[in-house]
Amino acid sequence: MSVGERKNGNAGRWSRIGGRSARTSRRAAWLLLCGVGALAALSVAGCDPHHDCDDCDDDWGRPDTRAPQAPQGLWSITGDEEVLLLWQANSEWDLDGYRIYRNDEPTGYFERIASVGRGTRSYTDHDVTNGRTYWYAISAFDEARNEGELSRSVFDTPRPEGSGLRLANSRVQPRNSGYDFSEYDLVDWDDEDADIYYWHSEEEGAWMVATERSASEYCDIQDAGFVPLEDVDWAPEEGWAPRGEVPLIEGHSYLVWTWDNHYAKFRVASVTPERVIVEWAYQTDEGNPELLLPLRREVPARNPLGGLREHRAGPERRIGS
Repeated sequence: MSVGERKNGNAGRWSRIGGRSARTSRRAAWLLLCGVGALAALSVAGCDPHHDCDDCDDDWGRPDTRAPQAPQGLWSITGDEEVLLLWQANSEWDLDGYRIYRNDEPTGYFERIASVGRGTRSYTDHDVTNGRTYWYAISAFDEARNEGELSRSVFDTPRPEGSGLRLANSRVQPRNSGYDFSEYDLVDWDDEDADIYYWHSEEEGAWMVATERSASEYCDIQDAGFVPLEDVDWAPEEGWAPRGEVPLIEGHSYLVWTWDNHYAKFRVASVTPERVIVEWAYQTDEGNPELLLPLRREVPARNPLGGLREHRAGPERRIGS
């Protein structure tokens, strides 16, 4: 089965036949066979060969059967229980709108989920589940209801996110210093399910520590620098902090790789000796490094790392309190 095939496609479209000499010869043949009366009847029926007609393709009064081209530049932005699609506008003069299709697989039949008008170049799909991957494609249709081919597809995996998360200094208030991304829950810095915790001292400043369960089960962390959280789109395979801890800088974004092979990111909104406040996002799909996807991708990468990763044995992390 071909990639990106629609359900309910309008097969059997005619191809436009161009050329003035061909039109002239066909006009002469038509007049000889049908006469002036036939042409008059055709005009009354709604397709006058001498006047413009929304449903006519040429001056013979034949129906418009030329479909718009497939839209270009489809891309997606990952959200929390939503996927935003954007694309470039088609240029056909009789364009009437776009149809949005979705599938659970990269090939096979794509089901139509929505239609939008010609002036629209985006669509937000709210009927999605976090951690599940979806493939999208769109088509264009004209005023005669001719629908073109599907665009190139993109895939996306929505994930949860939040803001205003407040972690206390583990040396002062250990019970609320750690965070478990999988449960969206504040925990003690030494809780078995903690993925990260906040640590601060006057001598060494503010740090975020990735937790360590054992020599083979621990979390990793890295500093992405002064970038907006929405620009941290794809977790890299390299660059993780050797000791599993990073100094916290207000305005910096960070990536986390959890012990059970999930990815998260956070950005420091403010930091003091007593607490740090962050905005965050977490990918619930195991092994999927996609955190935001403003990229055009066609090759599926649901678990590009092939299941659970292999940890390198590393030094023990900074003690929380």
